[in-house]
Parts: sequence; structure tokens; C-alpha cells
Amino acid sequence: MDKSEVNLTDCVISGNHAGRDGSGVYMVSGSSITLKNSNITDNEADNWGGGIFAWESVVTLGGDSQVTRNAALHGGAVYLLGEKARLDITGGQAGPSKPYPGY
Repeated sequence: MDKSEVNLTDCVISGNHAGRDGSGVYMVSGSSITLKNSNITDNEADNWGGGIFAWESVVTLGGDSQVTRNAALHGGAVYLLGEKARLDITGGQAGPSKPYPGY
């Protein structure tokens, strides 16, 4: 997503693989995502952000949202990059992650 605003309610993002970054959600350049009662689980990235990769973007977890059991070389649940990147948790949790394969 690039300069986008996304709201997800009662959604599941699961079982994805990215050869680089953000296998569940990949966000860049001032984007925002708000999750409410949603789950991002069991995703795997070979580099950054198994669940969510957010470059200069804002992630908000609300309700009973869970970002769990994701794996990546760096930042299994959420990887934030840049001065404007931010994670706001008003409900739910980010983590725990699972071990990155090969480590």
C-alpha cells in the first residue's frame, strides 16, 4: 500500500510467504491500517516484518486484534521503519512470534 488508508474488521490474514518483506501486510509512504477484531497469523517473510512491514506508516490494533505466530529474519510480528512509522495498540496484541526457519 502506498499513501493508502485501510480499515479491516473481523478479518484473517494467514498462511502467506514473502520472499522479502511484509508477508501479511506491506505498507509504504504514509499509509495507515486499522485492525479491529482481526488476526494476522502464521505468515512468514524472508527479511523484515513477518506479519506487518510498515515503512513511514501507521499501524493501529484495536478490539481483540492479534498479530501472532508470524516469522521473519527481522521483526516477526511487526517491523516499523522510518521516523513516521508508529504502532498504536488500543486493544489486542502484537506477538508472540515464532522462530524464523533455520535459526
